[in-house]
Amino acid sequence: MDFSAASLAEHAPAKINLALHITGRRPDGFHLIESLAVFTRHGDRVTVAAASEDSFSASGPFGAEIPLDGGNLVVRARDVVRSLANFHSVRLQPVSIHLTKHLPIASGIGGGSSDAAATLTALNRLCSFGLSPEQLTEIGKELGADVPMCLRSSPLIARGIGEQIEPAAGFPALSLVLVNPGVAVSTPKVFRALASWENAGLPPLPLFNRPSPLPSPREGRGEGAASAERSSVLPVEPEEKDEAAALMPPSPRPELVEGSRGEGKGEGHFAFEGEEQFAFGDICRWLASTRNDLQASAISIAPAITEAIEALTAAGATFARMSGSGATCFGLFETPSAAARAAAQIQARQPGWWVVATESIASKDSVHAPA
Repeated sequence: MDFSAASLAEHAPAKINLALHITGRRPDGFHLIESLAVFTRHGDRVTVAAASEDSFSASGPFGAEIPLDGGNLVVRARDVVRSLANFHSVRLQPVSIHLTKHLPIASGIGGGSSDAAATLTALNRLCSFGLSPEQLTEIGKELGADVPMCLRSSPLIARGIGEQIEPAAGFPALSLVLVNPGVAVSTPKVFRALASWENAGLPPLPLFNRPSPLPSPREGRGEGAASAERSSVLPVEPEEKDEAAALMPPSPRPELVEGSRGEGKGEGHFAFEGEEQFAFGDICRWLASTRNDLQASAISIAPAITEAIEALTAAGATFARMSGSGATCFGLFETPSAAARAAAQIQARQPGWWVVATESIASKDSVHAPA
């Protein structure tokens, strides 16, 4: 198969579970979830190029920590595409794949799955394979439950084992700070420590069925409302952040709409054309009625997660929680500048932690999505 380009680069964003409810367990051991996930403008980069023989290499802050053999999802993604090509009697020429690894390893933000999704997308584009989004999703399922979500890289609701996906329509970009205190957490251990597999699902999401008003927050935040996530990490240098962000369109900046501040509330509102305006505070209040059901068990294994959440709260986060199975935590801030200040403050106090200020990618139908 002839290549349509010499090389291609794909952004592999971090996946942030803003809410993660564990609702059951299948007989085969897979857990059932309901999750609201977003993807960030900070992430890894996968570069694929035509070559004389297959190769895979890695660099970046965490490049030395990843396997370069079949244990890496990038290699497995390449091999699955090659097997599919062979099945259709199509010769896929050798490729060199380079991963620039900006995201911590096994840290609850979907780095490996996002790398695999970016590899599938890059190979499909590079060799003009012509695989449809549906076909890519089916391939992604073979690689892992999170890969189909990462192929979307847009705000979504995931159910089942993660394969039942629906877009979170009209969801705006959010300013976040990601913090990983450098303590590795084993996902299997977190699940084994889980108190209950049978928990309530996500509350209704009228935020995405505009212009219905948001429900009132439930009493209390649930056991997972005040946690954060951990993994082995190092600070990311500014130029490395810029390199990853360069693959994304210019970062949208939510603008305050004139007259949209509530009386005495001081909240910036996200505006939607022809719809009501939704306040950043309303998003956070809705999240406060949700949970991360893995947070308490992760903290029992790695108490430093609590420190990360407390650091985010002390730095001014309106809402903070652990993502995935840990140990990376996120804090939501009203503006990009507030997030940047908070990240600098946390990094100064904890120089050994991985700290990044970034934005989530808006839904394609949001007025804040890239054109």
